Amino acid sequence: MVKKYYPGESKEQRKARKAREKSTGVKEKLQVPKVENPPKAVVTTNPPPAQVVERDPVVNKDRWAKGFEPYSKRYIACLKHGNKYSAEYVNKLYFMAKRNLTLPFEFVCFTENPADLDKNIRVQPLPRRKVSGWWHKPGFFDRDLPIQGTVLYLDLDVIIFRNIDKLFTYQPGKFCIIRDFNRSNVPGYHKFNSSCFRLETGQHPYVYEEFMKAPEQYSKKFHGDQDWLYHMIKTDYQYWPDNWLQSYKWEMRKRAPMQRVNGVRNFVSPGRPDILDDTAIAVFHGEPNPHNCVDPWCKENWY
Repeated sequence: MVKKYYPGESKEQRKARKAREKSTGVKEKLQVPKVENPPKAVVTTNPPPAQVVERDPVVNKDRWAKGFEPYSKRYIACLKHGNKYSAEYVNKLYFMAKRNLTLPFEFVCFTENPADLDKNIRVQPLPRRKVSGWWHKPGFFDRDLPIQGTVLYLDLDVIIFRNIDKLFTYQPGKFCIIRDFNRSNVPGYHKFNSSCFRLETGQHPYVYEEFMKAPEQYSKKFHGDQDWLYHMIKTDYQYWPDNWLQSYKWEMRKRAPMQRVNGVRNFVSPGRPDILDDTAIAVFHGEPNPHNCVDPWCKENWY
């Protein structure tokens, strides 16, 4: 026979209860606490999505130093016109920039002939103006330039061989340009060299607006675009530190002897440039150009 216990009743309690029932002949009924059924779990076929942590850097703008913001629009822009420089020059400038810039950027070439340019280069057609050659450069001061952001302009005849992040982070928001390389002959020389300059789109717009009033007249009156820029921009500009961008033949090769061979000026004999610790760009104004310079250093770095 199976012995029956009430819930929570011990063996001794059962014996005592049975003895009482036997002596009185009355069967005891204990109050058994009612146990309510626990609530059933709710099963959903579409659970709510997990909370997404916002990681967009725009939300945390204050964490970035000026000039370093990853969300900023940065451009390296160049100008290819006519037949003076081939697509090879544009492509190599793009790859040199890609190797030596860690900040996000887009490479843009303004040209009337995009043939053979690398597929990763954004092409912008040159507007039709009554000018030619480097007199297209004032167009970079147009308020309606099709690239809106920070624009670092570079001539094609340069060699980038070290990191150039600093050309975007130096004096953010300020128009920056090279102090002309005659500085190597004339201490305190203050004119512009436009081989490399940086501006915010629409900065100094009068440079473009005034030029377009009489482009043919101004291009004849001034020796070059950089003389026009120097004539127009009197305030709100900053020279790059001289060491950052150097004249290859005057400063890095210390005016080594040159000769004319097959109509092109070149160094009499190959040599090695004197490179300062913080120099990042060699500028090849005049002749020779990077592709025909006799120095092995040029072939090692122009690719």
